[in-house]
Amino acid sequence: MNPLQKMQIASGTFTKTDQKIYQFIKENPAETVHLNIQDIANKINVSKSAILRFTQRIGYDGFAEFKFDFNRFIHSGQNHERNQVYPSKLEEIIDIYEKGLILMRQSLHEQEIKAMVSQMIKANKVKIFGVNSTGLAATQLRNRFHKVDFDGEAITDQVLIPEIAAQGHEKDLHIYFSTKGSQISMLTAIENSVKSHVPTILITMDAHCKMAKYATQIILLPSPQMITSDYFLGEQPFNFIFIEILLSYLGEELKKEDEALIGKIYTCINEVAKKVGIFESGYRVIVNCGEDGCQEVKHLHFHLLGGKKLGEKIVE
Repeated sequence: MNPLQKMQIASGTFTKTDQKIYQFIKENPAETVHLNIQDIANKINVSKSAILRFTQRIGYDGFAEFKFDFNRFIHSGQNHERNQVYPSKLEEIIDIYEKGLILMRQSLHEQEIKAMVSQMIKANKVKIFGVNSTGLAATQLRNRFHKVDFDGEAITDQVLIPEIAAQGHEKDLHIYFSTKGSQISMLTAIENSVKSHVPTILITMDAHCKMAKYATQIILLPSPQMITSDYFLGEQPFNFIFIEILLSYLGEELKKEDEALIGKIYTCINEVAKKVGIFESGYRVIVNCGEDGCQEVKHLHFHLLGGKKLGEKIVE
């Protein structure tokens, strides 16, 4: 049953406010696809909570689920017709993935990506779980972490996944890739994460999957099967594209963290200089970097020199 049918069936129970919302969505489907809940509320002159109650009244858990289903209906259910003629299978398959990307663009929100990044940065340890095809996504995310100098561990062994999840700490973060959220070892694992009080993020293509109720945050992605059942097309391209989006936001945030950290380091250097009595007379800070810089300890550290008149040259 598509979203319009759900609204039509429930229309007999609508309040006046519900009728306003229903009328706007029915008359402005394309605009509804591009607006967030606050924008729609402003357009209709109703509250956000009224729109939330409306989506729940027609059978959704909330606005996010309604928006995703509505986007899918508008962009794929009406546009990808079984009888549509394509010049080749190449053109048709590319068209399917293009429509999937449109769904991804409309269903993903910057706030939820930033929230995920924030949890990743705050976590002591980040572990990424996936099996079979989603194991590829878990491994890809771990491998791409190197690009932004971030650390994490990918676990893809079905036997080890529940055990490692159970060993989690409340200050860790567990990320789960699961297309349908029904694989037994993954379901057991996320239950173990919750028992260990570990925050969990589920990246899935099924909002109603069994794993969803255990997740602290859910990232809902499209799959080719939302658009057509004519081909057995893989879901992993959408996982991989999401990983690249996530990495872009993560890298940006880590850069901000690094810039803030450097400022804190120099504040600490000033405090140390005061404690050892060289702040007023002056001092020099040196950072050795790389082989030519004679860096012997392979992590960032600072040398504080002072207590006497230093030469003008650092090297002769």
